[in-house]
Amino acid sequence: WDDSVAVGRFEARGGRFVRGRGVLTGPSTVTVAGQSFTASRGIVVATGSRAAVPPLPGLAEVDYWTTHEAIETDELPESLVVLGGGAVGCELGQVFSRFGVDVTVVEAVDRLVPADEPEAGTQLAEVFTSEGIAVHTSATVTEVHRDGSRIAVDLDTGKTVAAPRLLVATGRRADLAAVRLGAVGTDESQRAVPVDDRLRVTDGVWAIGDITGKGEFTHVAMYQSAIAAADILGEEHTPARYHAVPRVTFTDPEIGAVGL
Repeated sequence: WDDSVAVGRFEARGGRFVRGRGVLTGPSTVTVAGQSFTASRGIVVATGSRAAVPPLPGLAEVDYWTTHEAIETDELPESLVVLGGGAVGCELGQVFSRFGVDVTVVEAVDRLVPADEPEAGTQLAEVFTSEGIAVHTSATVTEVHRDGSRIAVDLDTGKTVAAPRLLVATGRRADLAAVRLGAVGTDESQRAVPVDDRLRVTDGVWAIGDITGKGEFTHVAMYQSAIAAADILGEEHTPARYHAVPRVTFTDPEIGAVGL
């Protein structure tokens, strides 16, 4: 992706763009590739999350996809095994199926999209089955291994599913240590950085998006960014609230939810 246009717009408005891995080195300093930058007003951490890969026996020894590789591929595999029947696993599983790929979805709990109402998972499984997608629920992976040109996944149900490609879609996780949030007193072993209702981590440091653990959705990050910007500028604003966050799983049929 060529981001030169976006960078140009940003710099035309007076911003400075630096490409590199940035880390916090203090409550008001960020270091990028040996350069140190001091913030006079504040630092915003918006580093998102990365694919969470479970420590399954044998998984590290095979060439698996995460969602990153799946959406960037320019070749369709003959078949695909998807580990994880949550929103992303179901979305991408159905996408590849409709492109003509033979898809199998494996989910450890007893239904698809377990974060949603049980009826939604039941209906989605019926649709998947009618479209030729194989669904294995209540199935725990015991081992992953090579089987010739395919990647085989052994399940505790006694079955083995295999395909040339394996997509690991078992969720995402923020990496606090990668940003060195410990430099501002945050416990880097936590799953998310704790923020208050103004998105403050500590004095002079704000965080928005996936890393806050308030929902891995673009619209949540956008909502938080407006609050953080107002707080940084000292403007009046409504505190962040998450009692009615809408979300949609983009399968067909779509699954929408809001509230509890």
